[in-house]
Amino acid sequence: MNNGNYARFLEDTAAAAPDVLAVIESLPTGELRQLTFLEMRDAVVRRRSALAAAGCGPGQRVLSLAPAGSRFLINVLALLSLGSVPVLLDPGFPAEALKRCLRDAGTQLAIASEAARDHFIGVPGFDGIERWLVDSVDAHTGDSRPLVSEPVDEGAIALVLFTTGSTGAPKGALLTH
Repeated sequence: MNNGNYARFLEDTAAAAPDVLAVIESLPTGELRQLTFLEMRDAVVRRRSALAAAGCGPGQRVLSLAPAGSRFLINVLALLSLGSVPVLLDPGFPAEALKRCLRDAGTQLAIASEAARDHFIGVPGFDGIERWLVDSVDAHTGDSRPLVSEPVDEGAIALVLFTTGSTGAPKGALLTH
């Protein structure tokens, strides 16, 4: 097995261009958040540690309900580095479509904001999710440890994405490393 893990690109880029901007996002306050590749790598390392401690591991499909932005990217890259398979859904899907997607993806663990967790916990169809992790990553404190990516085969499933369902039921698409 080689290390075709997609998350490796972040460590390589953080080493080659640590001060180059990786993310620029507009916050609800109107301020801009900017993260360099080194800051992004450090945030992913912290999130990876927390997710590993919570039981995320290779091959495990994990629902990520983080909104678009740096937190979303940090969660996805941390999961990929663990060899986990992020399952990406739009929380705005109708309830029936969300339930079908969760069932099809075989998701047992979810990462969400406290508000999203509280909204979905106990909703029929979400009862297959055994554990909810609250997304509380702080992208602004440093951690200089390297990002270690679990070795995965390049043909291993990296992500499960669902179509919008604009022409019928949402369909899962599997992307590989």
